[in-house]
Formats: sequence, structure tokens, C-alpha cells
Amino acid sequence: MNYSKVKTLPSQQFKRLVGIQPSTFAEMLEVLSAAQSDSRRGRPSILSLEDQLLMTLSYWREYRTLFHVAMTYGIHESSASRIIQKIENLLIKSDKFH
Repeated sequence: MNYSKVKTLPSQQFKRLVGIQPSTFAEMLEVLSAAQSDSRRGRPSILSLEDQLLMTLSYWREYRTLFHVAMTYGIHESSASRIIQKIENLLIKSDKFH
């Protein structure tokens, strides 16, 4: 699953799959983009920011293990954990999403 396939879904199916409206996804993406542009350190992720957010949302929505989520996105379990933690922390810091 990646964002390029999911973004073409109708709004109702998008929400059913991801758990939030496409407009909320776009707002979250804006917050993450702004935060990411402030700090560009380390090796860049192989996943786009959209896919990182989608992975985090699918982890929250489906209650899958990090191993299963990582396998779905073709990354290592520890990378999935770091990405999810980073996305969670940035969204919490923004105070827009509770």
C-alpha cells in the first residue's frame, strides 16, 4: 500500500481505509512538511512523507505489529518504529491533532 494508490480513492473509501478524511490527511501532511523542512538531518527515508503518514495511520487503525507494517512497506521493523515515533511526536507537537 502506498499513497499514490490510496489518493485516488473516493473520499468515503479513503476514510474507510485510513480512518480520517482526505482533508485531515492533507492538514497532517502540511504540519509534517513544515516540521521536516525545519530539520533535515541524517539519511533520508526511502518512504515519502505521504507514505510515512499513511504507514502511521494504518498502524494506529489496524493494530498490526510493527513487523507486519514494516513488511507491507518493505522496510525493517526498527525503521518502521522510528518513523512512526517521529510522525507521532511531530503531530503531537503541533497541537492541531489530539
